Amino acid sequence: MNKSVISKLFKLKEWLTLPDAAKHLSGVCGEEVTVADILLLGLDRHLTLSVNFVNYAYAEPRKLVYFDEEELINSLGQGIYPPEFKFADMPFSKDKLMLALRIDEGKFLTRENDPNVVRIEGIWDLPMIGGEDIYVRSKYHELTDGPPVDLIGIDGCFVARNNDTICELQDSFDEYSDDYYGYKAQWQVQHDKLRRLQDNETNNPRKEKILLLRKKKAREHYEVLADWNKKGQYFSAGNLP
Repeated sequence: MNKSVISKLFKLKEWLTLPDAAKHLSGVCGEEVTVADILLLGLDRHLTLSVNFVNYAYAEPRKLVYFDEEELINSLGQGIYPPEFKFADMPFSKDKLMLALRIDEGKFLTRENDPNVVRIEGIWDLPMIGGEDIYVRSKYHELTDGPPVDLIGIDGCFVARNNDTICELQDSFDEYSDDYYGYKAQWQVQHDKLRRLQDNETNNPRKEKILLLRKKKAREHYEVLADWNKKGQYFSAGNLP
């Protein structure tokens, strides 16, 4: 293929696969660049590696918080907080501090006050601060016949967009066992009982009272199910999908 055509096609691409990136850099550098080299450049922060969620994924948005570490340590050690500090900013109350992930000097990653799990898709960058770093490191060692990587990402697995949007990937109990805790089945039972009562044409004087109780029971089970669907069924993913 004509090299000028290849160059024009390259300029139209917003992202490259690992083999394409290796091929392009081989031409630019005038020496062979392998996929393993690309992964190592990503691990060393010389290149940004990304992942394409073709079939979408679930993630919990995280919050970036900046704070002077020396001032923070001194304040926590004395049991007092700086006047300008607000608990709503999190994570710097003593019980929340342990849940924050330090990703750089004075830069912390913490959960929102009321975290929700969202569905994400498309291209997301790998910030290399958690399980995604271990995943890439493992792939690099596989390609270079290195020792197997047995590390486990206990801090979570993260993806990022626009530098300030970071999400922690989530796995779902229901992905492995549908209706893991039976919340859907419990709600369905109450829903069916309510429908049967509503369809019953008898003029039982107690019907209205029982109907109110059934509606209340069905609503309670639905709220539990809704909370489960929203965030309860999810837990931190240890790796990329």
